[in-house]
Amino acid sequence: MNTPYKVFTPEQLRDRVKLFISLMINQSTANNITIKIDNGRMTNTYGYCYSDNDNTYLKFSSMLLDGRYTLESVDSVLKHEIGHLLDILDRGYSNHDKHFHAIANKYKFHGTSGVELNKSEIYDTIVKIEKKQPKYRVVCNSCGQIAGDYYNKTAAIKSIERNENVYSCKRCSSRDLEIVYL
Repeated sequence: MNTPYKVFTPEQLRDRVKLFISLMINQSTANNITIKIDNGRMTNTYGYCYSDNDNTYLKFSSMLLDGRYTLESVDSVLKHEIGHLLDILDRGYSNHDKHFHAIANKYKFHGTSGVELNKSEIYDTIVKIEKKQPKYRVVCNSCGQIAGDYYNKTAAIKSIERNENVYSCKRCSSRDLEIVYL
Protein backbone atom coordinates (compact mmCIF):
# COMPACT_ATOMS: atom_id res chain seq x y z
CA MET A 1 0.00 0.00 0.00
CA ASN A 2 1.46 3.35 -1.02
CA THR A 3 1.59 6.11 1.50
CA PRO A 4 0.55 9.64 0.54
CA TYR A 5 2.89 11.85 -1.43
CA LYS A 6 5.18 13.72 0.93
CA VAL A 7 6.72 17.18 0.75
CA PHE A 8 9.98 17.62 2.69
CA THR A 9 12.10 20.60 3.59
CA PRO A 10 15.83 19.91 3.16
CA GLU A 11 16.20 19.79 6.94
CA GLN A 12 13.36 17.27 7.30
CA LEU A 13 14.98 15.00 4.71
CA ARG A 14 18.36 15.28 6.50
CA ASP A 15 16.68 14.45 9.82
CA ARG A 16 15.02 11.39 8.28
CA VAL A 17 18.39 10.18 6.94
CA LYS A 18 20.00 10.78 10.35
CA LEU A 19 17.24 8.77 12.00
CA PHE A 20 17.83 5.79 9.70
CA ILE A 21 21.61 6.05 10.19
CA SER A 22 21.29 6.25 13.98
CA LEU A 23 19.51 2.91 13.99
CA MET A 24 22.46 1.19 12.30
CA ILE A 25 25.79 2.72 13.32
CA ASN A 26 27.37 4.33 16.38
CA GLN A 27 27.15 8.08 16.92
CA SER A 28 30.87 8.85 16.53
CA THR A 29 30.88 7.30 13.07
CA ALA A 30 27.63 9.06 12.21
CA ASN A 31 29.23 12.42 13.05
CA ASN A 32 31.66 11.99 10.12
CA ILE A 33 28.84 11.63 7.61
CA THR A 34 27.82 14.71 5.68
CA ILE A 35 24.32 14.78 4.25
CA LYS A 36 23.86 17.07 1.26
CA ILE A 37 20.80 18.05 -0.73
CA ASP A 38 21.45 18.84 -4.38
CA ASN A 39 20.52 22.26 -5.75
CA GLY A 40 18.55 20.86 -8.70
CA ARG A 41 21.35 19.58 -10.91
CA MET A 42 20.99 15.88 -9.98
CA THR A 43 18.39 14.69 -12.48
CA ASN A 44 19.66 11.23 -13.44
CA THR A 45 19.85 9.79 -9.96
CA TYR A 46 18.06 10.29 -6.65
CA GLY A 47 20.96 9.65 -4.35
CA TYR A 48 24.69 9.18 -4.29
CA CYS A 49 27.13 8.02 -1.62
CA TYR A 50 30.86 8.68 -1.78
CA SER A 51 33.86 9.01 0.50
CA ASP A 52 37.15 10.87 0.73
CA ASN A 53 39.91 10.21 3.25
CA ASP A 54 38.13 11.77 6.21
CA ASN A 55 34.40 11.92 5.52
CA THR A 56 31.62 10.03 3.88
CA TYR A 57 28.93 11.91 2.01
CA LEU A 58 25.33 11.13 1.24
CA LYS A 59 23.92 13.37 -1.45
CA PHE A 60 20.26 13.40 -2.41
CA SER A 61 18.43 14.97 -5.30
CA SER A 62 16.16 17.90 -4.55
CA MET A 63 13.53 16.01 -6.59
CA LEU A 64 12.84 14.02 -3.41
CA LEU A 65 11.63 17.17 -1.63
CA ASP A 66 8.76 18.47 -3.71
CA GLY A 67 5.99 15.95 -3.07
CA ARG A 68 6.05 14.07 -6.36
CA TYR A 69 6.89 10.78 -4.59
CA THR A 70 5.34 8.70 -1.88
CA LEU A 71 7.00 8.48 1.50
CA GLU A 72 7.62 4.80 0.75
CA SER A 73 9.52 5.67 -2.43
CA VAL A 74 11.60 8.38 -0.73
CA ASP A 75 12.45 5.99 2.13
CA SER A 76 13.50 3.38 -0.41
CA VAL A 77 16.02 5.81 -1.92
CA LEU A 78 17.30 6.85 1.51
CA LYS A 79 17.75 3.24 2.63
CA HIS A 80 19.43 2.30 -0.65
CA GLU A 81 22.04 5.04 -0.22
CA ILE A 82 22.51 4.17 3.46
CA GLY A 83 23.21 0.62 2.24
CA HIS A 84 26.02 2.08 0.13
CA LEU A 85 27.18 4.11 3.14
CA LEU A 86 27.45 0.99 5.29
CA ASP A 87 29.23 -0.82 2.46
CA ILE A 88 31.78 2.02 2.16
CA LEU A 89 32.31 2.09 5.93
CA ASP A 90 32.88 -1.68 5.88
CA ARG A 91 35.23 -2.07 2.92
CA GLY A 92 36.02 1.39 1.56
CA TYR A 93 33.92 1.27 -1.61
CA SER A 94 30.48 0.18 -2.77
CA ASN A 95 28.67 -1.16 -5.79
CA HIS A 96 25.61 -3.37 -6.34
CA ASP A 97 27.38 -6.67 -5.73
CA LYS A 98 26.61 -9.50 -3.30
CA HIS A 99 28.31 -7.63 -0.44
CA PHE A 100 25.92 -4.71 -0.87
CA HIS A 101 22.92 -7.07 -1.03
CA ALA A 102 24.13 -8.85 2.11
CA ILE A 103 24.03 -5.50 3.92
CA ALA A 104 20.52 -4.87 2.61
CA ASN A 105 19.45 -8.27 3.92
CA LYS A 106 21.19 -7.81 7.27
CA TYR A 107 19.44 -4.51 7.96
CA LYS A 108 16.22 -5.64 6.32
CA PHE A 109 16.18 -2.64 4.02
CA HIS A 110 13.86 -4.50 1.71
CA GLY A 111 10.54 -5.72 3.02
CA THR A 112 10.22 -3.06 5.71
CA SER A 113 8.65 -0.59 3.31
CA GLY A 114 7.47 -3.11 0.73
CA VAL A 115 10.05 -1.86 -1.76
CA GLU A 116 13.06 -3.96 -2.72
CA LEU A 117 16.34 -2.19 -2.14
CA ASN A 118 17.87 -2.38 -5.58
CA LYS A 119 18.21 -0.13 -8.57
CA SER A 120 15.55 -1.79 -10.70
CA GLU A 121 12.95 -1.57 -7.95
CA ILE A 122 13.70 2.07 -7.31
CA TYR A 123 13.40 2.63 -11.05
CA ASP A 124 10.03 0.89 -11.03
CA THR A 125 8.68 2.84 -8.09
CA ILE A 126 10.06 6.29 -8.88
CA VAL A 127 11.48 6.88 -12.33
CA LYS A 128 8.59 5.40 -14.29
CA ILE A 129 6.14 7.55 -12.33
CA GLU A 130 8.26 10.60 -13.05
CA LYS A 131 8.79 10.02 -16.79
CA LYS A 132 8.29 13.33 -18.54
CA GLN A 133 5.94 13.66 -21.46
CA PRO A 134 7.12 15.53 -24.57
CA LYS A 135 5.56 18.92 -25.25
CA TYR A 136 6.24 19.11 -28.98
CA ARG A 137 6.10 16.65 -31.87
CA VAL A 138 7.51 17.48 -35.29
CA VAL A 139 5.60 15.83 -38.15
CA CYS A 140 6.30 15.92 -41.90
CA ASN A 141 3.22 17.19 -43.76
CA SER A 142 4.34 15.44 -46.96
CA CYS A 143 4.75 11.85 -45.81
CA GLY A 144 3.39 11.86 -42.21
CA GLN A 145 6.71 10.78 -40.70
CA ILE A 146 7.17 11.76 -37.04
CA ALA A 147 10.49 13.57 -37.10
CA GLY A 148 10.86 13.72 -33.33
CA ASP A 149 9.38 14.44 -29.93
CA TYR A 150 10.79 17.29 -27.87
CA TYR A 151 10.54 18.13 -24.18
CA ASN A 152 11.78 21.69 -24.52
CA LYS A 153 11.52 24.45 -27.08
CA THR A 154 14.78 23.73 -28.88
CA ALA A 155 16.38 25.69 -31.70
CA ALA A 156 14.76 23.23 -34.14
CA ILE A 157 11.28 23.89 -32.75
CA LYS A 158 11.83 27.66 -32.84
CA SER A 159 13.12 27.48 -36.41
CA ILE A 160 10.10 25.47 -37.58
CA GLU A 161 7.77 27.89 -35.78
CA ARG A 162 9.37 30.77 -37.71
CA ASN A 163 9.01 28.83 -41.03
CA GLU A 164 12.73 29.11 -41.70
CA ASN A 165 12.75 25.79 -43.62
CA VAL A 166 16.17 24.83 -42.28
CA TYR A 167 15.18 21.31 -41.23
CA SER A 168 13.94 18.53 -43.48
CA CYS A 169 12.27 15.15 -43.14
CA LYS A 170 14.70 12.24 -42.97
CA ARG A 171 12.34 10.02 -44.95
CA CYS A 172 11.28 12.24 -47.89
CA SER A 173 13.55 15.31 -47.52
CA SER A 174 10.55 17.65 -47.51
CA ARG A 175 10.95 20.89 -45.58
CA ASP A 176 7.19 21.07 -44.95
CA LEU A 177 7.33 20.29 -41.22
CA GLU A 178 4.66 21.00 -38.65
CA ILE A 179 4.77 21.19 -34.88
CA VAL A 180 2.04 19.38 -32.97
CA TYR A 181 1.70 20.72 -29.43
CA LEU A 182 1.12 17.80 -27.06
